[in-house]
Order: sequence, then structure tokens, then C-alpha cells
Amino acid sequence: MGFSDVSETITATIAAVQSSLGYWVPTVGTNNEPAITSANNVQQVMLAPPFKWSWNRNSLTFNTVAGTQDYTSSVTDFGYAETATIAYPGNSRIVSLNVLNHTPLGESIDQQVPATIGVQQNTVGTSVKFRFLGVPDKIYAVVVWYQKFSPKISALSDTWVPPDFMGYIYQRGFLAELYEAFAQPSLAAQQRASFAAGLIANSEGLTLTEKNMFLAQYLGNTRMLQDSQLSTQVGTQARSAG
Repeated sequence: MGFSDVSETITATIAAVQSSLGYWVPTVGTNNEPAITSANNVQQVMLAPPFKWSWNRNSLTFNTVAGTQDYTSSVTDFGYAETATIAYPGNSRIVSLNVLNHTPLGESIDQQVPATIGVQQNTVGTSVKFRFLGVPDKIYAVVVWYQKFSPKISALSDTWVPPDFMGYIYQRGFLAELYEAFAQPSLAAQQRASFAAGLIANSEGLTLTEKNMFLAQYLGNTRMLQDSQLSTQVGTQARSAG
């Protein structure tokens, strides 16, 4: 398989991993299952927090109104917000906002320069309602950068959102899902570990806690999280002692 900046179809991925499956048929079930569900599971993991990808990023803009706390934007691909800024009238100053994706903000009437923007309600595929705290005291130009959500894969002709050069990663995740479907737990575990390692190696800006939380959740290994935290504590203590 040649790598490029475009995405490949699920059919192409099945062909790429067919020999690793011993030429099992992953589309033997109704509606091409378990291949379709396996592909969706892998893509959802790749596009969910804590991962942030330049090829999955989009932005939206709107202007505030003095005294108005809530704003609804018609956006069909919103997944979760990464950053947000407000620009003063005339672009005389640009300020970064604290961003909340799931914590609701209460109502307020105190007008001031906003410090926080929250995703108050996300109607996936339709619109997003943002809420400010404090309530804008004048017209500001708002820019929100966000990661797009994972669209549903429903046919073998559908393409992956991750581009072709990420194929060596999502193929591992796809194999892991198929091995689990065909009751091959040891092979599934190997591929899941490789998939997780590939994601972390190619991501930027993740904290140690975010990496540990992802590994513990995805690999189902709480001991891994505990061991990693203990290792970090021991290392910190050793550096302090030295």
C-alpha cells in the first residue's frame, strides 16, 4: 500500500490486513460485520480526546453582542473545542479564553471581558451552543478551533478520516478489533498495544497523565496506570534527593 495525503477505503484496509487474518472473511456477517463496527471503533478512538490532529481540525467564528451570554453556531462537524480567542474591536488586542467542553456554565448578568467559553450544548451534526463567563460587555470577534467528530462508517466504500500515511496505525487497531471478533484474545492484545503505542508516538502535547489515562482505559489495564504513576513519583523523589 502506498502512502499519500488522502484516505483509503475500508475495502483497501481489509485487503491490506487479509493475510494477517489467515484470509478469514471479516465481512461474513450481516451488513459486512464485523468489519464495519471494527472500523468505526478504531476511528472513534483515534479522533477522540486526548488526541489532536492537524488533519482533523476546523474553526468557526462569530461576534458577541453586549449583554448576551449564549451563542449558537450552525456547525455540522464539531467534536470538541481546542482553543478560543476574542479580538477587541478593531483587533486592537487578542485574548485567549479558557475552554470547557463538558462542564456547564451557570447563568450570569455580570458584563465584563469574557475569561471562559464553554460548550453548553452540542447537538452533534447540527449546531453548538457556547456560553461565556463573564458575559461579553461589547462586540468581540470570536475564533474557536476544534477537532471534528468521527463520522459513521457504514459501507466498505467509505474512507477513513485519518489520512493514508496513518494507515500503519489504524491497520493495527483494525486487526485488534477483528481478532477480538474472531476470538483470538492474545493476538488482539498484541495489536491493541501496537495501535496505542503508535497513537501516542505520533501525537503532540499530551501530558503524562493523559497518556496514562488513555492506556489504562483503552488497554483495560488499571495496574499500568498505577505502575506508571508510582514510577513518576519515584523518579521525582530520586531527582529531589540527588
